Amino acid sequence: MAHLKIDGSVMEGGGQVLRVSAACAVIEQRPLTITKIRAGRTRPGLRPQHLTGLVLLSQLCEGKLLGAQEDSCEVSLTPSSIKAGHYTADTKTAGSVMLILQAVLPCALYATGPTTLNLFGGTDADMAPPVDYTTHVFASVAAKFGMELSISLKSRGFFPRGGGEIEARVKNISGSLRPVDLVDFGEVTSVGGVCVVSSLPGHLADTAIDAAVSAIRRDLAWTANVPVHISREVIPHERSTGKGLGIVLWACTSTGVIVGSNSLAKPGGRGERGTPAHIVGANAADDLVKTIKLGACVDSRMQDQIIILMGLAEGRSKILSGPLTLHTRTAIHIMQQATQAKFTTKEMGGDLVEITCDGIGKKSS
Repeated sequence: MAHLKIDGSVMEGGGQVLRVSAACAVIEQRPLTITKIRAGRTRPGLRPQHLTGLVLLSQLCEGKLLGAQEDSCEVSLTPSSIKAGHYTADTKTAGSVMLILQAVLPCALYATGPTTLNLFGGTDADMAPPVDYTTHVFASVAAKFGMELSISLKSRGFFPRGGGEIEARVKNISGSLRPVDLVDFGEVTSVGGVCVVSSLPGHLADTAIDAAVSAIRRDLAWTANVPVHISREVIPHERSTGKGLGIVLWACTSTGVIVGSNSLAKPGGRGERGTPAHIVGANAADDLVKTIKLGACVDSRMQDQIIILMGLAEGRSKILSGPLTLHTRTAIHIMQQATQAKFTTKEMGGDLVEITCDGIGKKSS
């Protein structure tokens, strides 16, 4: 197929451009060149986590990768067939392993068999979905397309030390992905979550959970009879790779919708406190409440992740979301440049947006 040339500075201008374009190139078996990588950022070029993801993708597809070094502003990938197997990648930083997984998962669907990925780095990182979100929310939504994904958390890694590990297993598909129709929110039937405290007092988890439950009950009074269960995970210092506090929430509805949110404490500087636990819990709850009140069938974190699955599926997919994020608009732009998928968006009023996609029906070999 024709050489795919991507301007890495367009729209989001960062890792999203790299992830979506590289995944599309591997799946469509198109030679790829990305220029002006992160050109508008304070430090342009590839960062360690981007480099780790590209190297992993090149291994998965037995590809030829050029320009693969830190700070490189241009990279080329010539993919070959996608091979199943057991792969390992280490960011050697607190860079998010979940963002690496975002790029690799769609490709693994078209491998010659099941794929196992052991990824090392940040599992609970800022500006990225945490592992519990991917496990409980993304995997559930992806299953509607036909993706079979399981994630085992070996150890958590927080900023700035990283050191976390996950093992992800994804089954290759036979045929193509199914289209989805997620436009009816339904009624909330349950709320779940998990709060994690690492190398910090365990009572901080209780504080965050109490704040989250209080906010949900206060702002969604009609859910008084809806069960809310948020578990706590306290990691003692001897089993920890660093301090951290985070919470992930999700809500399930009568129509099979699942939406989520998360909040992560920002570490304090020398002599300063980090984000208070009650603020962490309240922030996650406020975000979830906003999505529920809006009636969006995918949350803001799922928006951009679902675009590539819609584009690969056979037939027409339709989802109802909140206002489109820059990451989502970037994913749509790259998908339409790299594949024959066709997307349309329609303002539905009240900040709701309907995204429709006629997917390419990509079939496994």
